Amino acid sequence: MAFKDSFSKITKSLSDGASNVVQKSNDLIEISKLNAEIDIIEKKKEIIYLGIGKLVYNSYITKVELKEEIKNKCDDLIEYDEEIKKIREQIFNVKKIKKCSNCGIKIDIDTSFCPNCGNKQELVKSNNSAEFSDSIEDDDTL
Repeated sequence: MAFKDSFSKITKSLSDGASNVVQKSNDLIEISKLNAEIDIIEKKKEIIYLGIGKLVYNSYITKVELKEEIKNKCDDLIEYDEEIKKIREQIFNVKKIKKCSNCGIKIDIDTSFCPNCGNKQELVKSNNSAEFSDSIEDDDTL
């Protein structure tokens, strides 16, 4: 009987371990896809930056003001920044982390107080409609 119980425990442990590996693999794939989306958007932003540079230079050469065209390109950049922020929120959700609303370090999504600064943290739902604390801006370390 003891052998059967030990075997059942080992089998359950292996099964749980395999499930954990599958979940971690799925999370890694999802994070890779999201990071690829960010890379595509960043490349689009680079093209806009180059376009703005050309507009400014041509405006300087021809002495023609292009305020509206530059403003429109800057508006496009802001939209891309918002897209990137939403994708980073999705990555944080998959990783089950958030940023401290006070000092900005990454902490576990269930953490009540920041281990770095001690600031009380808002509870964050760990589903796709999660509300994330303050700043998930330019973070290249995702």
